[in-house]
Amino acid sequence: MTLQSKQTMAVLMTCHNRSEMTLRCLERLFISCIPTGLQLDVYLVDDGSTDGTADQLAERFPHVHAIAGDGTLYWAGGMRKAWDVAASAKSYDFYLWLNDDTLIYEDAIQHILADYECLKLSSIESLLVGAFKDPDLGELTYSARLNGVQLAPSGTPQPCDNITGNFCLVSRAVFEGIGNLSPWYTHGIADADYALRALKSGFSCHVVSYYSGECTIDGNRIWYDPKYSFGQRLRGLYDLKGGNIVEYCRFIRIHSGCFHAMGSFLKSFARVCVPRLFSDASTRQKSDPR
Repeated sequence: MTLQSKQTMAVLMTCHNRSEMTLRCLERLFISCIPTGLQLDVYLVDDGSTDGTADQLAERFPHVHAIAGDGTLYWAGGMRKAWDVAASAKSYDFYLWLNDDTLIYEDAIQHILADYECLKLSSIESLLVGAFKDPDLGELTYSARLNGVQLAPSGTPQPCDNITGNFCLVSRAVFEGIGNLSPWYTHGIADADYALRALKSGFSCHVVSYYSGECTIDGNRIWYDPKYSFGQRLRGLYDLKGGNIVEYCRFIRIHSGCFHAMGSFLKSFARVCVPRLFSDASTRQKSDPR
């Protein structure tokens, strides 16, 4: 793929104490097919890792812009920091969110840019979101949703209303229109919030035409797993990397109102109390945990 004009892209990442996974993700990124004419820079926040991540990054990927965190940023905070640094360095044409637990396919960046350009020809300014398979089972794990239904790639970009942040392309126009991830969110939820902010601002959201790579489901769902005790489930409901109920209810209140926020809290608490009544729980993904 050759771009019609030279363009720039900042890849935004954050990590904490999983150096092997982070390095493997970067390896996949740098052996992928980068379109001719695209300058790609990587901004990675190392959020207080103690497993030697910083030293290994400096040794193996010295061209990556490594940014130190204090260990309290989590996903949303780390991505905000990476984005702030990147946007301060240059006015990039694109910003690409990339989770370090994903392994992108060789043609992933080509496909996501091609879909963006295709939509742009129809005067559609859109977020583009990748879809991922389980590396062993080949089943869809992460993707965007439309009306609560998870979307598998269909060979053409599909509109969606709820995204995951594993692999997401944000154009300069979208960034200038709505800015960075919201400071209201610490870990998850910030990606889903960003999609709704984009839609409310007149932009679109689409799932890419083809699978972007492989990623296993994050298994931190203690708060509705019946094999854990009630106390463990309740703690999981309030855990920032679990149910994160406080920030989730804020998210619902902002986008749907207080009545829906109260309903979401009651439903989430019901899952804690009687998790066996919710047999679909294991199929939920982190941006839409209810």
